[in-house]
Amino acid sequence: MCLAQLISSFRKLCLKRKPLDFLRSAFQSVVGATVLAVMAVSAHAGVPGWPTDKIAQGAVKIGGSEVPLLQARPVDSFFTYAGLVGDGDPGVIITRDRKIDEIMRIMRGIEKNTGKQKMLTVVFYHINASDGPRGILRDIGNAEPDKVLEKHIINYLSILRQLEGYKEATRPVPATLLLSPDFLGELHMDCQPRRCKIPWHTAVPLGEALGAAFDYLKLDKSEIPPEFLAPNTELKDYIRAINWMSHKFAPSVPFGWQINVWAGDPRAHGWLHMAAQKDPTLVEKRVNAEAAFLRRMNVMGNENPIFEPHFIAFDKYERDVFDRTLAGAGVNAGYLYSVQVLDVYVQLAKGISEAFNNKPVMLWQVPGGHLQTVGDIDDRGANASTEPDYFLGNPAVEDDLSNVASYIRDTPMPTNTQIYQSNAKTVGEYLRCPTERPNCWKVGHLGDLKAANVFAILWGGGSTTSIVGLSSHLDDNGWAFRRLQSHGLNNGNGSHARVVLEPLKANARPKSASAANAKGASAKKGRSKR
Repeated sequence: MCLAQLISSFRKLCLKRKPLDFLRSAFQSVVGATVLAVMAVSAHAGVPGWPTDKIAQGAVKIGGSEVPLLQARPVDSFFTYAGLVGDGDPGVIITRDRKIDEIMRIMRGIEKNTGKQKMLTVVFYHINASDGPRGILRDIGNAEPDKVLEKHIINYLSILRQLEGYKEATRPVPATLLLSPDFLGELHMDCQPRRCKIPWHTAVPLGEALGAAFDYLKLDKSEIPPEFLAPNTELKDYIRAINWMSHKFAPSVPFGWQINVWAGDPRAHGWLHMAAQKDPTLVEKRVNAEAAFLRRMNVMGNENPIFEPHFIAFDKYERDVFDRTLAGAGVNAGYLYSVQVLDVYVQLAKGISEAFNNKPVMLWQVPGGHLQTVGDIDDRGANASTEPDYFLGNPAVEDDLSNVASYIRDTPMPTNTQIYQSNAKTVGEYLRCPTERPNCWKVGHLGDLKAANVFAILWGGGSTTSIVGLSSHLDDNGWAFRRLQSHGLNNGNGSHARVVLEPLKANARPKSASAANAKGASAKKGRSKR
């Protein structure tokens, strides 16, 4: 029996699992299996290029003003958005992303000063669904004159080859890719039994666009699998083709798809509150529904590893709940998570990971704002959230939140109790520790994240507190980094030396002077409304 057959048989055996039962004791063990195939796809082996002895930590990198603090507060990864605007740049061809080149040079300069390597995570949008179904239909269309699908494929093939070109003997895994945030969540959400704006079998002119992209880049079309050139291709075929292109043209670059916690349920974030307050069986139902959707769409669960991603990423909602610019919408829309709701969030990630043979999990674009207390080093008086307190622990927070900043504690809860399933009158009342869980905010939950196969947390976003803020009102004065240090999750001691930008090596430089120049890029705009 050949290696491929052995792998296929072993994967089939591993996937014959009993349904998940989240009511079991937290101490019950789960036995996973390790599959060795290509560079890929086992959870217990970790994600290539990422730490295996800890949960890696990352921060957003967009412009340049944050560089000194990124060097002084060292983490394992920087993430940024590919392209000119960070939305997939529909209708524009970018064969060389100069911004990514510049960030790679900055990162290597920081590495030289600190003596610690970092991983660049690049977010790429094949389909930008942050503005709903309209964005999906636009990005899978290939009509003249825009030829949007063809140009998306050209851009993706180009960034794959660019990232692979950063590979060196001392950097065998040069970068990581995170694919099309909000797309899968919006697709799942927008096709429900009584309302389906975009059917999952929506046609995609894949063969035409893929062939034209290969011609444009002077690639050998005979290498395209026939299934992608066949007539009547659909969304699931496009997703499978993206997975194939990723392995084919950047075999050293691990990649994963992002899914949303609100996907597939018309209550959006409301289902997590319902599961936390009244119906814990919802977790298993959501896990089963999401796993079935991901298999149906060829995202994961592909037996051939050439079509399988290395990890899956979960977000929550990018913004800090108490961001002033939200004008109260963070609380009113259900984005405020209590300890119990964050338990559900982790259970969801764990359940979907286990449904796919313990697929590694990245938590991405996690809000970095915390529950500020009296005397806190973060004195912004805004941008609080609860995720760092839950994951890392916040020893300063009292169980009744009596010492939490009043702008958080005294904020009224929505009068409509349908979202939170709670009769609490204020945020302080809603977030207080249950009697049976003393010190609920003081202690972290890194052990639960490890049990959920989480390998990395990437904090912040274009409009959110991160380990280093992109502006002063998004910076916590080092609070989160101190919490990382307390757990030994910092990546070295940092440096205050000047960052010297050296030329990229020959294999990482553009091969053609005609390559489009993607100078600078803004943070990703138009995050999902969910």
